[in-house]
Amino acid sequence: MIAATVPLTLLTSGTASEASVALRSLLDGSGEFALAHASPPNATAFDIVYQGVSLQLAVNAQIPGFTDYKQIFCNLDSASMPSGVGLGFGEHLAGGERVPAILQALLGAAAKLGLSLGAVATLWHPAQIVSGFGYFSKSVADYLEGGAFPVWATVDFTSDANGDIKSTGLAFLAGREIQIASKSGDENERMRRFVEAVHDLATNEPIQSAA
Repeated sequence: MIAATVPLTLLTSGTASEASVALRSLLDGSGEFALAHASPPNATAFDIVYQGVSLQLAVNAQIPGFTDYKQIFCNLDSASMPSGVGLGFGEHLAGGERVPAILQALLGAAAKLGLSLGAVATLWHPAQIVSGFGYFSKSVADYLEGGAFPVWATVDFTSDANGDIKSTGLAFLAGREIQIASKSGDENERMRRFVEAVHDLATNEPIQSAA
């Protein structure tokens, strides 16, 4: 299952074969993406370099079920998505999701690849979120231009009976989850604080403890 190996999958409406051909054509003719090494014409997996960051792509004919994923600005039936392109970090970049510059490269590559491939949605597996590709790409573009981190496309939340807000999926980006207590203000104030906390944690490298 791709969800176990990469954080993000671009959902396409075409077949896996069509996605492979389109992806290979894009990689062969793009100045932004470079193939890390030669691959056979019928390849469905690629090692690429984007903005100096090593990434791995894999075309998948079968997409893991995402019926339990939270949908953001989309309404998809998992059975109607015949293929997807998984995107993750290169094998030497373990933990890259916690380095802002490397995470930015992953998100930027996903937005550009998705646009070229005609992606209809994006799965973000760590938080089990599926967002419409238009929303995802706009959120990423705003972030890369100096705006807020794309919180709702990458981090989910729950509210308990007391009104406390707890994150889901932030640990992948920052090493831990957070909780905003109900005493922190009304619901709008708690959500504002939640978004600010996620942004701060996801855009700042974790402090390394002394050995």
